Amino acid sequence: LARCDCDPPFSAENAISCRSDLNPENGSYPFPALGHRDHGATDMKVTNSQLIESLSFTAIAGPTHDPTPVFDWTTTPFQEIVPHNGQPTRWTFEPVTHRWSSSLYDVHYRDDTELDQDFS
Repeated sequence: LARCDCDPPFSAENAISCRSDLNPENGSYPFPALGHRDHGATDMKVTNSQLIESLSFTAIAGPTHDPTPVFDWTTTPFQEIVPHNGQPTRWTFEPVTHRWSSSLYDVHYRDDTELDQDFS
């Protein structure tokens, strides 16, 4: 999917969960969107037949990494031109599996006492 009429002959922009920061700055691309730029996927959420039975999914925050390099604001050429106040410096997080409540009824129709316990 990543192959294109580019030099090098591929673009990270065409990959699933793309990271255009991985494209070479000195590459040549038929149009700018395929080139080196501050653009890419920021997280992943996935489920499967086993997880769905328990209303669960697994998520990872941050741009894709492994086997590609971890995104790091101290090493990216975009650090001075892209605002990133409050963001972590290095975007490397472990997967987290989340289980939703057993039904929407549980969320919408619990009494206030139960809701207060959730936040205490």
